[in-house]
Amino acid sequence: MYTKFSLIVLARFLGLILFVAGVVLLFLFIFSKRKNSLRKNSFLQFWFFEGLFDIITGIFIFIFPEISIAVFVALIGIWSVITGIILMILYNHSRKLGEKNYRLLLSGVLTLIFGVILLFPFRGALAISIVLGCFAILYGAISIYFTQNPAKYFS
Repeated sequence: MYTKFSLIVLARFLGLILFVAGVVLLFLFIFSKRKNSLRKNSFLQFWFFEGLFDIITGIFIFIFPEISIAVFVALIGIWSVITGIILMILYNHSRKLGEKNYRLLLSGVLTLIFGVILLFPFRGALAISIVLGCFAILYGAISIYFTQNPAKYFS
């Protein structure tokens, strides 16, 4: 009885987090100091598209938590595949501009692999928990690495 309620609250909380993250990304996109160089800055375009995707996904999860619980793993897998592809496209774009940012490629490949694993999950909740934990650690480590000198990567 309480398990279903807890899952619904958790799903709605996730939807709210995704919505807020999307709003923040759109805010960064709109109020960026480098609006004039929008075509040259792939990260701004990434913020825009990921912001829209996060807002739409967050609203869907918040409105339909029961359906979201049933397809939760698939939603995260789809989000990861899309994000991985976008990161690899950003790597390709930055490479054409003369920058060799292999961290974008590594992050994109790892995110894509994570998404494919979630779309075709292993049997058992323990395996999925381990994969989610490993991805969270890797994604967090890569994010921390990028924040050490953001001007180098986002200018």
